[in-house]
Amino acid sequence: MNKEHEFPFNHEHPQTEPSLNRFSAEVINSWKRMEQVKLNRFITIDHQMLDALAEENSRNDFIIPSWHYPGVYPQDSKAFVTQQLIGNCFNFAFNLPNIPDGKYAVDTGHDKPLTGSFAMQSKVFEAFRESAVTTDDLASKFFSHDKTIQFFQGINQIPYPSLRFEAAQDFIQGLKQKNQNPLDLLKNVTVYDKKRTPVGLRAFNHRAEKGLVNQLVERFPVAYGADIQQLDSLRFPFAKRAQLVALIIHGRAMDAPDEEARLLPFVDIDKIGPVADYQVPRTLRAMNILLYSDELASKVDNWQEIAKDSHEEIEIRAATVVACNELMNKMNNLRQKSRQDPLNMSHIDYWLWSKSRTYTNTRPHLTETSAY
Repeated sequence: MNKEHEFPFNHEHPQTEPSLNRFSAEVINSWKRMEQVKLNRFITIDHQMLDALAEENSRNDFIIPSWHYPGVYPQDSKAFVTQQLIGNCFNFAFNLPNIPDGKYAVDTGHDKPLTGSFAMQSKVFEAFRESAVTTDDLASKFFSHDKTIQFFQGINQIPYPSLRFEAAQDFIQGLKQKNQNPLDLLKNVTVYDKKRTPVGLRAFNHRAEKGLVNQLVERFPVAYGADIQQLDSLRFPFAKRAQLVALIIHGRAMDAPDEEARLLPFVDIDKIGPVADYQVPRTLRAMNILLYSDELASKVDNWQEIAKDSHEEIEIRAATVVACNELMNKMNNLRQKSRQDPLNMSHIDYWLWSKSRTYTNTRPHLTETSAY
């Protein structure tokens, strides 16, 4: 390791609040160490702009999306959960590398085609409709690379089908090892009260109780567990898609709390951290919160690929996590003073992700990756 990149830190280095999950906390602490030794060469965070954004928006009525989109997500709770668990194995890299601003798209017969993750989820729904997906169902659909291409065929071909085939195979084999179906993954993380009545789900391990995010990361090393990056001695365990699954399931669960056979919400939703994708940093940059170097800005604006695991890519993702977490904490401090309910990452992620669609004159960064 280069001498200038050594990290002379002791145990007095401030750590993040204990309520945050260990994956996101490690990302934030690694970024702080980068800032200490000025290793962040491509991005700085404008904390004053974060203060202003929090002041301007903290009193807003933030929503948690329930993910009711006809033709994209099923209404049946068990079907929804299983299609999210499989769909998020494929929820990455929808930008077309050789077509500037191009995205994977599916024609649904409506005015506009679906693009990106909605397009992908519509193909999952088309295959399984209102049925809970079983492991055998998955094995019959994704038994070859060609079948995977065929499964996702839309107006254009989904990018990086090989990565998606590998993710599907890993998910299928991980389930088969324990003779399980996708729905069993939720049974493993259900929280019960003293009367053995199910009261919620757990996202992260707690004492003897298992969490969904940990389970996905540990049991499915390709489909969910590979989103850990390294920069010199620093680790960045983003776990983007594993955390996103929990956010999405929680959103649907919050939509119908009195429904019979409803989905259960996550009891530790406050521990879920920021989702480091390519749309949220696009929003934060447009808001002048993430300040890119001229070199990085030129690459992003000109649709030049940012190499996977490069210094630039890791900075984009780590700065996004830090900025989102800081924004949420600032807003919650203000909301506490005005006696408003606190926000969690379900609110913040959807708000920033939705805003990315309004910045039509900007571009996300382009990276060939299965992480996001």
